[in-house]
Amino acid sequence: MNKEKTKLVYLQVLRGIAALLVCFFHFRNFFKFPENWGQTLFGNGRIGVPMFFIISGFIMAYTTKHLSGNKLADVKTFLLKRIIRILPLYVILTIGFVILQYEVGYHIKSNFWDVIQAFLFIPNNSYPPLYVGWTLNYEMFFYLIFGLCLIFGNKRHYAFLVSIIILLIVIPLATKGFVNFNQHKGYNYISPIMSLITSHLIWQFGLGVAFAYLLPKLTINFTARCILLVLSVILFSFHYFIYFDFYQSDLVFCGLLVGSIVLFDFSGINLKAPGFLVFLGNISYSLYLVHPLFLISLPFYFLRNEWIESETMVFFVMIPIYIVAAAISYELIEKRLTNMIKRIVF
Repeated sequence: MNKEKTKLVYLQVLRGIAALLVCFFHFRNFFKFPENWGQTLFGNGRIGVPMFFIISGFIMAYTTKHLSGNKLADVKTFLLKRIIRILPLYVILTIGFVILQYEVGYHIKSNFWDVIQAFLFIPNNSYPPLYVGWTLNYEMFFYLIFGLCLIFGNKRHYAFLVSIIILLIVIPLATKGFVNFNQHKGYNYISPIMSLITSHLIWQFGLGVAFAYLLPKLTINFTARCILLVLSVILFSFHYFIYFDFYQSDLVFCGLLVGSIVLFDFSGINLKAPGFLVFLGNISYSLYLVHPLFLISLPFYFLRNEWIESETMVFFVMIPIYIVAAAISYELIEKRLTNMIKRIVF
């Protein structure tokens, strides 16, 4: 395997695309001309979230497959690294978002306890102040379960499988008579924490973990990998624009796409991915967290001060500004600040 393949560049590109899809989904209402194309093109952009979850599951399992030594130390190091990776940017942008809420007169105002719960990744019955942060509650829960499974060493994938079965099958079946089930929202417990730990969204992380252990071992010729990639892109596109609405439909079609990209990453081909798309993948976490701040501020300033009269033009002006801001966030916070924290902690 060549050096570029170990970097999973095509999967990185897909992660950047997933972040942009979520961003465009939230920006879509500004793209009104012609005939409200924003809704047509990006109305299902939220599908970037399950793509993120599957990719996250894969990356966590793939990058920790060869851990050895002191297993308790592995658990501690893994969890600390994930907290350092996720929390600093989330804290800074959440504070910035809360300040902007009051500055621009945003219709939702966050209180102190909302912010504290968000920083502790404790779910409640409403979105966190930086509303896209609801997905981080699932990410951190997955990190916790997967991290604890590292204590089982080479049997960690079996421990993770047992954990998934208990959380997503045994507990829901045992409490079936006490909760309602919705194919889109999963089990509706009174407790938001119970709803999270039994959520069908956790299957998406689980699929990514399974991919990490199974796909690199498959012996499939390059032609078959290309055919699978083309078919998965076609099926995903149909799902994106038409939306096949059945239980775990996102898991199926996003899983096919992510799986085929992973197989292509391990195909050994020397075709290089476009550098800009790889860069978007590198800054995907900042892309994902930064865009809500621009969504509630730039249109407010542009339209109120009549700098831009067309909402559609606001859409196209926001995109490059937002990408530049995400790149700055990546360089200053994700890289420099987190590296500084790592040096202090480790």
